[in-house]
Amino acid sequence: MHFSQANSRRRRVLADDLSGGNDAAARPVVAPPSRSHRRTDGYGPGAKSVQQRRAIDLVPGTYLSAGLWIGAGVGVIVALALADVWLPSIAARTSARVAAPLDPAAPGSLAGWIASLWLALAAAISLLIYSIRRHKLDDYLGRYRWWLAGAVVWILMSVDATCGIHWLFAAAMAHLTGCIGPGGGMLWWLGCFGLLLGGMSARLAWEMRVCRPAMWTYLSTLGLWAVGIAIETTGVRIGSAGNVLPAAVAKLLGDLSLLFALGVYARHVILHAQGLLPTCKRRRAKEKPARNSKTVSPTAAEANAEETAAAGKPRTDLQPHIPFRSASDEPEEDSQTETDDGPSQTMRQIDEVASHASSEQRRRIDSAHDAVPSDDSHGKLSKAERKRLRKLKAQEEQGW
Repeated sequence: MHFSQANSRRRRVLADDLSGGNDAAARPVVAPPSRSHRRTDGYGPGAKSVQQRRAIDLVPGTYLSAGLWIGAGVGVIVALALADVWLPSIAARTSARVAAPLDPAAPGSLAGWIASLWLALAAAISLLIYSIRRHKLDDYLGRYRWWLAGAVVWILMSVDATCGIHWLFAAAMAHLTGCIGPGGGMLWWLGCFGLLLGGMSARLAWEMRVCRPAMWTYLSTLGLWAVGIAIETTGVRIGSAGNVLPAAVAKLLGDLSLLFALGVYARHVILHAQGLLPTCKRRRAKEKPARNSKTVSPTAAEANAEETAAAGKPRTDLQPHIPFRSASDEPEEDSQTETDDGPSQTMRQIDEVASHASSEQRRRIDSAHDAVPSDDSHGKLSKAERKRLRKLKAQEEQGW
């Protein structure tokens, strides 16, 4: 079989390529649009993944947004409380089945669903904190794993708020141990869950200590939960409201407080990870002045002050020794005391003067003795020290 048309087409294409030269190679090759590209032509740039909100964007970043969260939550709690107050009139006008979702004590009530929703959001925020905190460089012990445990606990509490699995746990423990306890096994779920929640809450509160508002709000959450459980288990009636509505309100306030505390701490973690938190300047410790072995002792300075006051002369404090001093700055008689022995000869001279001195003079000579540097320092006497020594010699010669 011969394909004359196909062969002639190949010759024409080859001739065009040869005649085009480098011009054909310089032309950009445009790939045909793929099928996936054609499918996204109907969406604008806002549909791209880079334009979508991230999980950290849902955390309230300002006090206004956090206040709106709290205001909305408190409004929901007030609406549920009013619905429970008007529950008898609603049931009288309609039926008990219609008014059952408004009863906080009924299974599957609206209050239980709200509590379950808030606890589920708390678990999601805990997972968000865990995903950021696990990248902290100085967390060598892996303390960020406590936030994963917190998320698991909030999920269990969310399920319990809807279906009440704590009674199932109490019945199972009573059957396994043969001990029911007071309240139909209430002690089992209170004790076990109290230990679990208390240990984990202590650790989470310690993690939140760097953000004081979050820490104190979280501690208030534990207090509200304790009040709600105490009202529910003890049967204390608060006025005409009884004990069901106050217990439900206290629990809902605790759930809202938990959500707010975790939101505030999540904001702190996000800002810390992005380097947007202000750094606190640490105060430097005051440096102690270095002690100079050649400085004049306080005893010698006091003795010099007493002598100058008695002589009616202005006070001149003793100055430390200046190592670089030229010989031209001092008289010749001063240089005679600077022998090779240095301080040793001066000590002998002071001892000779002290042997013929009175008790008052001995006290002054002892102060001068303390002012003379030791042999280990190998330093020269200052001008004030030499003047002091000459004065003691003159007093000894005059006999006073």
